[in-house]
Amino acid sequence: MVARERAGELLLEMVTMARVFRVAGNQQQTLAGTKTGVLQRLKYSDARLGDLARQLSISASVASRTVDALQERGLVERRADETDARAFLISLTDRGRDVVATRERHMADRFAEVLGDWTPQESDQALDLLHRLNAHLDELTAVLDADTRSDTTE
Repeated sequence: MVARERAGELLLEMVTMARVFRVAGNQQQTLAGTKTGVLQRLKYSDARLGDLARQLSISASVASRTVDALQERGLVERRADETDARAFLISLTDRGRDVVATRERHMADRFAEVLGDWTPQESDQALDLLHRLNAHLDELTAVLDADTRSDTTE
């Protein structure tokens, strides 16, 4: 088990990483934060608004405003869900796919430059640890969501 002090250090490092990526997105004067998260999720499959909100751990209203902003820029579109006439699916437009691909290439190139002194083994190890960390963060999100639901029903 990780000691509390060490967990705090890990959290601080993750906050630092998040800040770096946010600043990098802002410096490119491109999409940052929640908008990027939505585009990344939609890269793999279309989604309902509520599903996007859950996957990104944001409220439905934030998800809706984000999708509205992306739709205004021509990056996503809403279309009727064939399986549920009351629902809409959000999907990337061709322009949205191009923006995601360009941004990913640019960020991957910069990241590769910064990590130029890493060996392939070190990058494999980091990737394995990040996969494990993200799995645990998914567990934490589920626990926090359950806590929130129980707090609102009491």
